[in-house]
Amino acid sequence: MKTRSSVAPRRGFTLIELLTVVAIIGVLAGILIPVVGKVRGSARTVQCASNLRQIGLAILTYTSDNKDTLPWALKTNNGAWSDQGPPTPPLAAILVPSGMTEADRLTANTVFKCPLLQDNQASTCSYAANCYVLGSENWGDRLRIRRLAEFSRPSATVMIAEKNVEGGKNANKWFDDYSWHYKTGDILIDRHSGKQNMLYVDGHVKRRSMDDITPQEITGR
Repeated sequence: MKTRSSVAPRRGFTLIELLTVVAIIGVLAGILIPVVGKVRGSARTVQCASNLRQIGLAILTYTSDNKDTLPWALKTNNGAWSDQGPPTPPLAAILVPSGMTEADRLTANTVFKCPLLQDNQASTCSYAANCYVLGSENWGDRLRIRRLAEFSRPSATVMIAEKNVEGGKNANKWFDDYSWHYKTGDILIDRHSGKQNMLYVDGHVKRRSMDDITPQEITGR
């Protein structure tokens, strides 16, 4: 005697159901991909700010050990913040380990590189020194080597900011009075969603738009 099976036959997905699932996946991907990209960008912005804090800590430690005197960032005919790598002495002496070659510095010191730089820019220092703060050995009184106590508003004076790595050989320092080569607008770049990280004289880092920066924040006066 034959018995009838109680198990219903399996039914495959219909074309409409498959298309519906694909459409839902597409909608979710369209929502999630920009969110993931934004989160990744935010993480890189935070890492960039951390880089600047480390640089600021090194500079302020040097200053504390040298009778309140800030390290200089500019020598005559020898700009200190190089397009090809970290700063040259004296900043390099306090910011990178002694004995390292220039090639070593480029690959080892990610503190000098914003994480948003492209792979073909990986060997480029992405920060520029404000020469009104980190002055010069012999570029005149306006850019003299300065003491920390000279700044009446250290929390409102920019010391280091983000540079345009495509800016050429002069994109390593800035001061507006001397020549077009060094003007703030030609050097700095808002790399993080219309803003950039800036290190102030007191060591804190803030994200600002270059358009919002006042002359007083640059000159410290």
